Amino acid sequence: MKVFPYIGHDDHPITSEQLEFIQTHPELITLEEGTFVCKVLSLPEYLGTIPSALYGPDAGDEPITEEQVVWLKRSDRDQSSRCIELPDRPAKNVCVIGIIGKAAFTIYGTQSKTPAPREPWDDSIETTEEAAHSFQWWSEHALSTSSWRK
Repeated sequence: MKVFPYIGHDDHPITSEQLEFIQTHPELITLEEGTFVCKVLSLPEYLGTIPSALYGPDAGDEPITEEQVVWLKRSDRDQSSRCIELPDRPAKNVCVIGIIGKAAFTIYGTQSKTPAPREPWDDSIETTEEAAHSFQWWSEHALSTSSWRK
């Protein structure tokens, strides 16, 4: 059984072996169909690393200042993201966000132990607390331009 029959934002470089690890992960395959998942998993050593675009405190860096930032539209997103002109870095963690039995909205490499919050412009943010957390978090973090800068 595949945990996620469909992958939404599949613009993050993940090997077929890494995806198979996610699709058969013991923490995920036991969940009931329709369960929402927003989780960071650690990759076993034999699966190597996944490129991570994250920079900032959750990636072990100093806060990213506005002077370091460029604003870019990524893939098919409607708004611009806070980016930094630095390369992706290898990560041993993978963030998985989706609904079991339906779709993975996104799967991406990260150095963080927790999922990144939605970007402040994301209209799926539901509460003022979530919006405030997103705004504060993204004021210190940025994403590498190397994956999508054209």
